[in-house]
Amino acid sequence: DGFIPLAKKHVVIRNVVQNRQTLNVHCKSSDDDLGLIHIPFGNSWGFRFRVNIWETTKFRCHFTWYFGGSHYFDIFYLIFTVARDDDNFGDYEVCKVCIWEVGRDNKGKAMCRVNRDELNHPVCFSWDDKAIL
Repeated sequence: DGFIPLAKKHVVIRNVVQNRQTLNVHCKSSDDDLGLIHIPFGNSWGFRFRVNIWETTKFRCHFTWYFGGSHYFDIFYLIFTVARDDDNFGDYEVCKVCIWEVGRDNKGKAMCRVNRDELNHPVCFSWDDKAIL
């Protein structure tokens, strides 16, 4: 799907926070506000969309949970040459189904993208708390 405008994508967010609390998620792009979602521990929630024609699709999410703080992360990021999730020549695999586990790694990299088959190691990232939603 990399470099294809209007490609179908499916983002899945799994709650694996270490203190087993409900994960509160609010995701939006410049075009869509998905509202506040509550994901019980061990459960998942997802949304589908198409990459826009200009290939500048970005969904940013705000994550909170009891004793977990308040954090931000770009859950899908495709901005021209900085295409983490949809670049055939990038550092990470292109994902048609982008599965994110929140809270999997407790060493400062709480956002981990896992493969659908989960045979490969996850790719984990730190929060991006610099900017607001």
